[in-house]
Amino acid sequence: MFNFSMASRFQMLKPCYLALDQVNYSNLDLTLLNLEVTEEKKHEAPKPLTLLRLAAKVVVKHEDLVVDSIDYVPSHLLNFLMKVAIESSALGAVTIYVSEWPLEVMNLRAICPGTERTLFSRTMEVDMAMFIGLMRREEVPKRCKMQCLDLQGFEINEIFGRVLVGATPMLSLKKCHRNAANLSKRIAKYTSTKLHSICGDAFSTSAAGRLIVPESRTIFEKKIEQYENSCIYVPRGKKLIIKVDHLDFTRDYNKICIDYLITGALRPLTPCYVQATQFGALMGSQNQENIMYPMFGLLGLDSETLCGLNLSSMPTTALQFVIPVLYSFTNLKAFDMGLCNIDITGITRTRSAHRSQLVGLFSHFNLLTRLDVRKNELTGKVEELLEALPNRLEFLNVSGSLLNSADLQYLPKSKHVESFRELRLGALVGHCDVSSSTFMTCLDELSTSAKNLTILELQNNELEDSQERELEVLVPRFPELKSLDTIYNFMSEDALLKLLETCAKCASIQCLSFNILPVFASETSVAQRRINFTQKCDDIVARYRHRRELSVVIVAIGIDLIEVPR
Repeated sequence: MFNFSMASRFQMLKPCYLALDQVNYSNLDLTLLNLEVTEEKKHEAPKPLTLLRLAAKVVVKHEDLVVDSIDYVPSHLLNFLMKVAIESSALGAVTIYVSEWPLEVMNLRAICPGTERTLFSRTMEVDMAMFIGLMRREEVPKRCKMQCLDLQGFEINEIFGRVLVGATPMLSLKKCHRNAANLSKRIAKYTSTKLHSICGDAFSTSAAGRLIVPESRTIFEKKIEQYENSCIYVPRGKKLIIKVDHLDFTRDYNKICIDYLITGALRPLTPCYVQATQFGALMGSQNQENIMYPMFGLLGLDSETLCGLNLSSMPTTALQFVIPVLYSFTNLKAFDMGLCNIDITGITRTRSAHRSQLVGLFSHFNLLTRLDVRKNELTGKVEELLEALPNRLEFLNVSGSLLNSADLQYLPKSKHVESFRELRLGALVGHCDVSSSTFMTCLDELSTSAKNLTILELQNNELEDSQERELEVLVPRFPELKSLDTIYNFMSEDALLKLLETCAKCASIQCLSFNILPVFASETSVAQRRINFTQKCDDIVARYRHRRELSVVIVAIGIDLIEVPR
């Protein structure tokens, strides 16, 4: 199957993943065939309603029947009723089920196994219905036995995430504990204790108080006034944990960081709290007043349950404060610190200190398997950083970083090479001290040592026809390679056709991505040339289709220069 694709289509296919993505490389299917089958299913005729589904659709439309169903319907059918309520957008029924759920766990992914991850992408719908259901627990305290609301497997929109983090701790506090002055002092004490254990005497209680108390007290006063007549009922001695996959934020940065700090500080006091497995602190502005706040936000996270952390684009000055806090996150499996402008090259005292700090940090990540250090200055120091990791990496992104030949020579010989499943080596040749010959030598050595490599990204490396001839030899030597990305390079159409035929012959490759160069010709000639090229690609793919499906993603870059007749 052949697809002439522009950039938007390429993004839908997503042949490269992010550090915090959870990917099963062994069962990965990158062919566009599955994507088209999915699209067909969306438009196929609806299946006839079963008697059970018909009855459920009637029940969720009437709130009195929803309440009765909790008492009289067998517990194994409650998940089905909740699923029908969500699919039918019966928000009233969703609210009632959340507020009166008779089981200890409500696992939304188990309830809606086929629902898209974007269920909560739209605000003021299912997300608000669930939040209102949590607040209605007070009205029926003896009926609701839910101790865990598991929203893992779904993307949480920023507003819903802010509500969960900022409101649930306060709403679960007893009214006698809602005192802004006492709570802000508790936050300051928690912060100073944490910082003292991490940084020693660098931060004192008074310093933490000056930074935290005024802002946290203002936040508490506003929340106490806002939620004066509301609460989330949790029985004495019980907990209500709200589990989510990923939380991040970019707006109202300081306030949200304080909210996370409050969540952590009040965790022993509040019976309801949010537990995230992945967290992203994407700083919107880089003013000096924001530098300390990422550290405060991280202090509020549960270090035992956090598996993924995204600190991309964080200024180096802020990162210096954050790194000591990260030592406690020993269970991290994915870490993204790309675009942080880290410079650990040279022998100056400051750069040596930064390098030692990072090496020490990496040595504490016992479970890390996915690392993104793109667009940082790491010349000659890649080996030192990667050797500090106790575990083997399956994902590494060094695209756009300043490297040298020693760094590329290290990769095929590193202790991680046999475990690499995705390697992103974009924007190296022509962007740093790496020549085309060094780059191709690195790929040659990787083809013999990285036997489990599944995805290889080589974007923007000034690859020309001479390098394409080398790729023809190298690609078949990667036994598990499923995706090859050579977009934003300088290979001619004839060279691309040869590379396509080589990939079509390989038993494992499912996806090839490349670009076509702009041409200078008349408008008719340009159109005909594109048609001829796509037809040749289609012929090659059809010739080997009996082996398996191969997806071809073509990205047209630049603008064709068209001759205007005089």
